[in-house]
Amino acid sequence: MKGSSSVPQSLEDLSQKWTEENVLKPKIQEDFEVLDYKVSYVTKREDRDGFTSDLFRLGIEVELKDSGKTERFNFFAKLYPPTEVHRKMVRKTRAFEREIHVYTSLLEQIRSGQKSVTIQKLEPSWPKCVYSIVDNDNNISAIIMEDLMAAGFKAMDKTKGLDFAHLSLSMKAFARTHALTFNVKLQHGVEEMMLRNQQLLDNPLRYFDNLWEIGFEVAIYFLRGYDRTDLADKMFGFRQKHGTVMSYANELMFRPHRMRTLTQGDCWINNMLFRHETKDGKEIPVEVKLLDLQMARYVHPCVDLVYFLFGASDSHQRNPVDKLLKIYYDTFFNILFEVGSPFSRSDYTFDEFEADFQVYRNLGLILGATFAIGQLADPKGIPDVNNLKADFNVVWGEWMERQKDGPNAKDVAARLVDLVEDAEINDVL
Repeated sequence: MKGSSSVPQSLEDLSQKWTEENVLKPKIQEDFEVLDYKVSYVTKREDRDGFTSDLFRLGIEVELKDSGKTERFNFFAKLYPPTEVHRKMVRKTRAFEREIHVYTSLLEQIRSGQKSVTIQKLEPSWPKCVYSIVDNDNNISAIIMEDLMAAGFKAMDKTKGLDFAHLSLSMKAFARTHALTFNVKLQHGVEEMMLRNQQLLDNPLRYFDNLWEIGFEVAIYFLRGYDRTDLADKMFGFRQKHGTVMSYANELMFRPHRMRTLTQGDCWINNMLFRHETKDGKEIPVEVKLLDLQMARYVHPCVDLVYFLFGASDSHQRNPVDKLLKIYYDTFFNILFEVGSPFSRSDYTFDEFEADFQVYRNLGLILGATFAIGQLADPKGIPDVNNLKADFNVVWGEWMERQKDGPNAKDVAARLVDLVEDAEINDVL
């Protein structure tokens, strides 16, 4: 996937000539002529998109010389952000390098580790990457992938969350990813798998621990301000018991467990796109793609699941949770069976899985508190990461504290009450 040319860093760098040489020629196996070429900047700065990259869409129409046929290509480019302050934050997490490793190395391990003889190897529900490049000297990278929106996929409204149908489809997608990477571990052994994927073994979210801490503190304030002192006191006691909430969260995330595998990582609602079809006059989700592998890491699969469920839904939307867990569990082992793995349900029972999920519910409370604040706030009030005047964590922490008196404070408080009551009912508090 890597090319020899310079790394594109702007809309101007994504020229027709650059794209022909680096993306189209390796992809098209005959002579061609570009009939139409359009590139547009699509990062929604006003909505504070683009936390780790600048985003572009490329629409290209070519004529194939041998057949005379025309073909249309739609790509999505992720480039390094333009400002140095923003780039510094991205480099800390090695976000681009992690994602490129997933596509260029881990994906090949997933394919080669499948024993069953099938016409087509199973792959995770990820968008296809068509080109990537890393410039180690200048510490910048770029990724070009298929444009899913051009194929009819769309993002869901993060302020509304996902209904049960969308949650179910997503749980199947997470199970598919986890089963396929777990099979890599089964085929190669833990040590070999770790050696091959060293780039993914650290915790990129550790740089944002302070934000989760502040989010938890702000959540306590919200609950007190909306006459739920009872819930605020329980959250306060939870934090007192564990010292800091993120020390406990990190302890949970990286606790030893035989089911640990390479996971999706950043599983919030904006990092998935859905395709829908109309049946009986109703639009229903039929396919989901999981985006942004920039935070992939080696943890228990339940870390992804609580990150997703408690950030993308309220307690009513995800009810009954045990049905979602069963959908995940069955999909996980069905995938392992398809790839020829001997690892079966008797090796990790549903009761064991449910017990593990209960442990990681604690993490769901910690992460869900910050998600409730960030996802329901007015996006135009969120700090612009491309125009930061100070450290990212400091600026974001100050913004979260201001949300106590923000225009959407009542909505945030209602979501927090739901989150904490759910934690109380399920013995987290």
